[in-house]
Amino acid sequence: MLKAYIALRNKLASKRGQNTVEYLLMLAAVVGLVIVIGGAMKGGLNDVWAQVKQKILGAVGQF
Repeated sequence: MLKAYIALRNKLASKRGQNTVEYLLMLAAVVGLVIVIGGAMKGGLNDVWAQVKQKILGAVGQF
């Protein structure tokens, strides 16, 4: 019984899986940030692409 307790205690004290959890939390934070920034820029990007399109079509029309 003592051996099982010691094995369980050592298994729980192991920091081997801690790095994986930290990386997953960092990945989740970055993905969340990208989603928030993308949502904030969503409306403005359509206007930017419309302006780029107009400038390209205007430049092509001059030739």
